[in-house]
Amino acid sequence: MTKSRGATCVLSVLARVLVAWAADSASATATQARSQVELMRMDVERLLMITEALWTITR
Repeated sequence: MTKSRGATCVLSVLARVLVAWAADSASATATQARSQVELMRMDVERLLMITEALWTITR
């Protein structure tokens, strides 16, 4: 019975570590995705400015 409780305790600790690691990984992935979205927004804004300038020139 003691070995079983010890194994259960080890598995419980291991599960907590894995959950914490997964949460950290998900947080890092979300941060990276937000950064990429912000870069895309800046690209779209720059393209919009170029488009507006070209439209003004061609009028």
